[in-house]
Amino acid sequence: ALRDALAAGLSHPAWYAGAALVHGDAGAHNLLWHPHSATLLDWEWAGWGSPLIDLAWVGWTLRWRAAGELWPHFAERYRAGNPTAPHVSPADARALAIGQIGCILARVADQPAAFAEWLRRAEWTLDGGAFV
Repeated sequence: ALRDALAAGLSHPAWYAGAALVHGDAGAHNLLWHPHSATLLDWEWAGWGSPLIDLAWVGWTLRWRAAGELWPHFAERYRAGNPTAPHVSPADARALAIGQIGCILARVADQPAAFAEWLRRAEWTLDGGAFV
């Protein structure tokens, strides 16, 4: 069931919503916060893909870290700096986050502790922990 959910996340149309340079791990752990902006650090997962993935992943990481109340503030500042930026719906964000977790599981497949942790995060996400 988990494999099917991960595959469905990766086949969701949001993954193919345009193409741009994306950070690939845009999240609370890679944001340098400033009163008037936020800057992304640590670009080793950067690549070409849907710009929605970075937005979805910031939202997921904020919720995972029990800081979901920061999402509206981040989204407001992001839109202020990028008025034509695409909007990520909750359904798109969930599919993108699940797909991202699938990609991470593939990266850590040979690391048992990390793999177990990301399975736990996948289950939390699929159980509605990230997008309620």
